[in-house]
Amino acid sequence: MLVRNDSQYHYERHLREKSEIYEGILPQSGTDTLRKLIAAQGLREAHTSAQPAPLILNDYDDLRLNILREDGWQTLDFHDPAARKPFMQTLEPLFQLLRDVPHEPHSHLTEQAGRNNCLPAGPVELKSRSSQIEASAAQATKQFLMRFAVDHILAGDATGTCLIVYPDGRFHYEKKHQAPRRAVKSQTLEGTIDPAELQDLHKLLDSTQLKNARHDAIPSVTFYEATVTRLEIPRDGPQQRLIYAEYGGRLGAWGQNYGSDNDRVIRPIRDWVNHNVSKRKLTGGEAAGNDCRPPQVP
Repeated sequence: MLVRNDSQYHYERHLREKSEIYEGILPQSGTDTLRKLIAAQGLREAHTSAQPAPLILNDYDDLRLNILREDGWQTLDFHDPAARKPFMQTLEPLFQLLRDVPHEPHSHLTEQAGRNNCLPAGPVELKSRSSQIEASAAQATKQFLMRFAVDHILAGDATGTCLIVYPDGRFHYEKKHQAPRRAVKSQTLEGTIDPAELQDLHKLLDSTQLKNARHDAIPSVTFYEATVTRLEIPRDGPQQRLIYAEYGGRLGAWGQNYGSDNDRVIRPIRDWVNHNVSKRKLTGGEAAGNDCRPPQVP
């Protein structure tokens, strides 16, 4: 549901057999509910990026809130009911509002005419940022050297590792495990790469073969076992994103490769990570998990 400052709303509910799309004006009680929700201090200070993202979604029950604050958008992603539990007292009135909206006076739109995934019509104009914030935003994707992630799934059991390395040698590393229908468990590690090891990484990232590599998508397939490797590197132009995957069937049909040329390109990076980071001792939570993403700017 999208709600504007003047209480006009756009509501969509998509089921397998039909879609319901409504537009109208919230009653005063609904507007008051939203304003109270937005003003709640606990929600204002919430940072769901610190929650480990699940490797496997056992049930799709995701809640995303985009709230326009004084300094920009606040985005909160609750991947499952467990992630929402600490905020349920604050969020329950919102769920009740979503249940009530279809019963309020509204205009009904067809899917062809009205579906827009609750996005604002046209560009969203925010207030001007200071030059300092704009400079920070421009540098946001260039403030790290690389982000490397590997996910492995076997019969519903998933493990994942990720690493982000910064220009000064600092790094953040995470290892996650999720058993079938269980919450994800994570370990973290932060430290500094030795200058010689950092120089070796620079050489790998600057190789012509790696710079010229192109693979940014994988096909949708059914598998029993799979390994997916992702590499992100800030470049002078668009950020380089590479992805490589292997799939296997239950009868041992391992080797349904995608992007095998990239495996050759990525292997030196994987070997560098295994040699310099993966063998270090992990902690249970001294560093907050963030899926190895760079800090965000407002």
